This record gives sequence, C-alpha cells and structure tokens, in this order.
Amino acid sequence: EHPCASTGQLLERWRDRLIEDDGALTDFAREHPGADLQALRTAIRETRRERATDRPPKHFRELFRLVREALQDTPPV
Repeated sequence: EHPCASTGQLLERWRDRLIEDDGALTDFAREHPGADLQALRTAIRETRRERATDRPPKHFRELFRLVREALQDTPPV
C-alpha cells in the first residue's frame, strides 16, 4: 500500500472521529501533544454547525488541514 494513501485514510478517520465523538479530541491530544486544541475545538464545533445547516464545508476542510498539520508535526506515540 502506498504510504500517502494510508496517511490520507488516517487523516480522514481522525477527522470523522473528531466530528462524531466528543471524547476523540482527548485521544487525539494524547497522541499528538503539539496539536492546536483550541483551533481543533473551534473547527469541530463549526463543522458540526455547517452540517446541521447544510452550509459549504469551509470548516470541514479547515479541520482536515489542522489534523494533517498535527500528524505531520508529531508522529503518533
């Protein structure tokens, strides 16, 4: 399997978990201590709001970017 594909899948899994599960942010923070939790929290909240009101996925994409940065900055523990 191509490493970029697995990284992309990992990103998507984290993003989806963060949106669906309030406890996922704690898990993410434990694995990626350098992550910007405040920005992630805001992006998660706004993504949920976007989905509830059928707005364009601006924050959904922002959340993906934040997760990608955290994964690049800190290898999983």
